[in-house]
Amino acid sequence: MSASLSRTDLSPSPLSQSSSSSSSRSSHLKRSPLDKRQLTNILPAPADIENLRNKYFDILRYLDARVSITLWHQLEPFLENVYSKTQPRNGRIYYHCRWSKEHKSELAIRDRKRLGASQKTALHCPVTSLVAVIEEGYIRFEFPKKKPEEWPEHNHSLDWCDRQKINKAVRDALFQEVVKGYEVASILKMFTGEWQKDNRIHLERCGGKHLSLKHIHNVGRDFRKQNKSKKRYGNQEEWEQQLATALRFLQQEESWFYRQISAIRNLDSEQSNALVFAERDRIKTLCRRGYLTLMDSTHCTNKLGWFLFTLVVRDEQGSYIPCAHFLTDNEDGDIIAAALKVVKEWTGGTAGWRLRWMLTDDSAAEQRGVRLAFDNEDECVGHLLCTKHSGNTLDRNLSGPNKKEARKHMYTAMYTRKTRIGCQDSVQQAIDSLPSEKDKAYLRNNWYNSLDSWAMCVRSHSCILLQVSIFPFLVEAEISKV
Repeated sequence: MSASLSRTDLSPSPLSQSSSSSSSRSSHLKRSPLDKRQLTNILPAPADIENLRNKYFDILRYLDARVSITLWHQLEPFLENVYSKTQPRNGRIYYHCRWSKEHKSELAIRDRKRLGASQKTALHCPVTSLVAVIEEGYIRFEFPKKKPEEWPEHNHSLDWCDRQKINKAVRDALFQEVVKGYEVASILKMFTGEWQKDNRIHLERCGGKHLSLKHIHNVGRDFRKQNKSKKRYGNQEEWEQQLATALRFLQQEESWFYRQISAIRNLDSEQSNALVFAERDRIKTLCRRGYLTLMDSTHCTNKLGWFLFTLVVRDEQGSYIPCAHFLTDNEDGDIIAAALKVVKEWTGGTAGWRLRWMLTDDSAAEQRGVRLAFDNEDECVGHLLCTKHSGNTLDRNLSGPNKKEARKHMYTAMYTRKTRIGCQDSVQQAIDSLPSEKDKAYLRNNWYNSLDSWAMCVRSHSCILLQVSIFPFLVEAEISKV
């Protein structure tokens, strides 16, 4: 007799222990090799580590406190997220609170966020200098040039430090588990006590209360780059080997066009490599429906970090069809142009692919690639920019409340104006509303003279071009399916 069991049925009972169904269930509940390990063996710490961390966090409150050098060396990694030190000299070790620096202005914080740097705000902690005096195997702490009653205190808590930065002792223990090849999620479960409750208690005492998956990933990042997992296909091969494997696969498939190409970059004279490939039936679709073609670049599609470019058209049923692709190690205009020329050759030249309009992101490399590939055409190929990405460029270059009026005029020019004169008038109003000459020159040089690429008013002569503004979202969805 078999029956469906709820989670509560998995608890031990005389009946479940004697039944065959229980043994079959237990065989499926695979446990990690980390589930029975004690954190005290992986993260050794001095006895009463919690009280020691709290005491030496506020060491200046204890005027007569002394600690043996041996104990301090064991304790120091657990306070590394609080104190930073210099090299010992003259029998003294100089420390300072690593949160004693202060940003000069809010603008500096915004700039750090924009540049992707740390967003942690220093508290200007007054513990700017802490001297450890070594005397007969012991260490005594003092604050220089001040009387004991004037010694400062931290303006933040120890828990705040643990939240901002995991201390070195915990990081070293995490690294030792990462190099053994354990999964990050399993390491987190073991440290946080999902299998052993005592592990969680020990971790919190050692300062790892706020440990997360991100911390473990960061600890093992450099190691994983240098020691890639052999279990994942392709990690053990260089790009030449992977390219040869891809070519062998395409050779077995008669329905594919393919070619390996390279081009010398005009910028630095370095070589860029690419693999161009397309299904034969899709090339026929490109010839038939390629009057308006969309080109999109997608990153993070492979371990090598190569960019995947896709050419997409809209068929008779209104569906977006990926027609050709090329993978390239660099996103420069020279290799893009070389790949487009190969696709043009497969279609039979201009007689096959009758391209009139190309839509891309707001990318200078893609615009240059299209210009180089189709510069000798009898009819000029128009280049349209995605309105979504163009809007993102505007928001990025005209950010801030003092440029809000300019952004409003530019969006009016992009979407609302129906004539070229009206569009130019809105752009001029945006230029006049800007306080900076640099911003005015930016709009004048990059937007006023390029209305044909981004303004909807110049697309009103063709019904299909009026639909361009909604294309990118649908194209991204179709490419993700591929």
